[in-house]
Amino acid sequence: MADELRVALDDAEARESCLVPSTTAVRNRLDHLTRRGELARVQSSAYARAAHWDGLDAARRAMCRIRALATLHPDWVFCGASAALVHGLSVSYRSASRIEVATRKEAPCRSTRNVGRHVIGRDERTVVAGVRVSTLERTVYDCLRRLDFRGGLALADSALRVTGKPREWLTSLFAAPHKGARGIKHARVVASYADGRAESGGESIARGAMIELGFMLPELQVEVPDPLEPWHGYRVDFAWAALDGATVFGEFDGREKYRNPRMTQGRDAVDVFADERLRESRISAQGARILRFSFADLLDDQRFSRLLVAYGVPRVGEPGRIELRPGHRDWQPSDDGSR
Repeated sequence: MADELRVALDDAEARESCLVPSTTAVRNRLDHLTRRGELARVQSSAYARAAHWDGLDAARRAMCRIRALATLHPDWVFCGASAALVHGLSVSYRSASRIEVATRKEAPCRSTRNVGRHVIGRDERTVVAGVRVSTLERTVYDCLRRLDFRGGLALADSALRVTGKPREWLTSLFAAPHKGARGIKHARVVASYADGRAESGGESIARGAMIELGFMLPELQVEVPDPLEPWHGYRVDFAWAALDGATVFGEFDGREKYRNPRMTQGRDAVDVFADERLRESRISAQGARILRFSFADLLDDQRFSRLLVAYGVPRVGEPGRIELRPGHRDWQPSDDGSR
């Protein structure tokens, strides 16, 4: 591979984008490297190193595609789940996989298999990190009307977490002027449960499952003192008072804590795992039960219910999905849910 292409690919990776060829000659060279298996053509006129692309999850791939498309089409305004990613909100892999772009009411464009088009007003557009997107408010308004309850709760929680705003700000987006808008009642229900203390999409989806399965809402991000070093403490994802009076701490095991450099802070997975074991032993010294569960557990409602019941988490209502439409589930088994 020529040095100039190597430098260009390095630059694209540093920007979390794809390489967009500037000339036909460059495109031909990139196509040649693609045929050799060194590169991946991720969409028309956008390329990445095959090994690098294979190592990205769906959300990071979507962000690379969005930035490449923003280079190819500087007039495009991204909206929906695409804009949510740019705003730093929690978006499921399924939602992230389709690019969504704004169109004007007076000159609408039809959606295609790969690009969804939605009418967005000129006053509802902004620029984030060099990418033109719908405003945060419009993005949240659109997404919560379309996503299922659990996926919508993940996005709603992240909107409060990112902005630091109270739930009232979120519920105001779906107030009276929007009466009758498609999905508005569903969005209001989702917004009413939003809590910015949730630290990941997986925690939010877990809480959404608890709500739909009829279990008591947990306290979030509860501080637990270290019995050996009381000035030092630990924070657990969920906490309940069990039916027998015991305390139950719930911990969502997302894969990000073992592989995301921001979370591992230079430690390898073995060190992170060892620290987790030490942390759990200190927390359990308080006499609490510790319920650990993975995203795989959240994919099976019956299994997750049995786990909660086994640890004594109170059930306060009958199970029932808060459905956007029957049978629709936005989050999928490919999700890790830990974003």
